[in-house]
Amino acid sequence: MAKTPEELRQYMHAWYIANRARIAARAKAFYEKDIETSRAIKRAAGKKYREKHPEKVKTSKKAYHERHPERVRAAQKISNRAWHLANPEKRRAHGKLYRQRHPEKVNANRRRRRHANPEKTRAESQAYRQAHPEEVRQRERAYRQAHPEKVRDFTRARRARKKGAPIDDLSPEQWREIQDAFSRRCVYCPADCKACKKKTHKLTPDHVTPYKHNGSNTLWNVVPACLSCNIKKNAGPPPKPVQPLLLTIAPSKKPKAS
Repeated sequence: MAKTPEELRQYMHAWYIANRARIAARAKAFYEKDIETSRAIKRAAGKKYREKHPEKVKTSKKAYHERHPERVRAAQKISNRAWHLANPEKRRAHGKLYRQRHPEKVNANRRRRRHANPEKTRAESQAYRQAHPEEVRQRERAYRQAHPEKVRDFTRARRARKKGAPIDDLSPEQWREIQDAFSRRCVYCPADCKACKKKTHKLTPDHVTPYKHNGSNTLWNVVPACLSCNIKKNAGPPPKPVQPLLLTIAPSKKPKAS
């Protein structure tokens, strides 16, 4: 008597359970006899199953990732490393394209990495400079020519840190505001100074209270001065009375008498 489809399925399942060990042994023997053919058969069967049951595969992968996150991350690292080693040109092209498309993300990641690993970053930078001195010099020269204001702002902030200023919060925007407030004139030059009238002076930030006397690199302690006057003043007192920008904009209010 012919069996129904359900009875046939049950019979085959029971047979598989009863002969599981023998089936596994035969599969292992076949696999060891021709490994490449076995792998090809497995890949073809897996591909066919994924094409036929995409939703099941997606659900199964998601469940596995949730159960074994550490295994998944480890496997991805190994796979990524192997791919990078096998495809250096593609990796460089992909990295270049990503940097062009996402400059903000790349810069944020670099800043985060530098802050998290300052010693490692310094060591890597020093090693690169020693290995490519000419390239570094050309790059720095090009940057200074393209961004003179940024270079000057960075130099001023670095000098303040080295001098140990109690307050170091003068921003590039505030320095430009100071110059505009003083009409881009040197505060120490005489009124008939031709360079000040023509605004051809290269103004430098002069600290009313110098670093030597515990002065700060902040808005209320900085005035614009030409290079000549700044050098003459040096760490001494101002040649003539000056009033920094903050006191001009927002003078301090005396407390009311009670």
